[in-house]
Amino acid sequence: MIDSCTHVLIVDIDQSADVKRENVYLGGMSLAERCRIFKEMDVGTVICGGISATFAQMLTSSDIGFVNGIAGDIDAVLAAFIKDQLDDPSFYMPGYKETAP
Repeated sequence: MIDSCTHVLIVDIDQSADVKRENVYLGGMSLAERCRIFKEMDVGTVICGGISATFAQMLTSSDIGFVNGIAGDIDAVLAAFIKDQLDDPSFYMPGYKETAP
């Protein structure tokens, strides 16, 4: 759950390639602090297994997109994201049910 995880991997993608990775510690940070960190790091999209409605709204209000319900090998997930293929059910969290927007 992105709301309470202690670490996130920030990946800089440039021209469809993974060019930089940074592990960021978020332990003890509030949702507002997490959102601020993401904004300061120029995060465009958060890919996660789970997110609360409150944090989802905060990200959306900060012009940060998110893809919820995702699981899998980091490199495979990033490759699918770059190719706009994260809608493949093989990346869905167990028990994840896609809902209409």
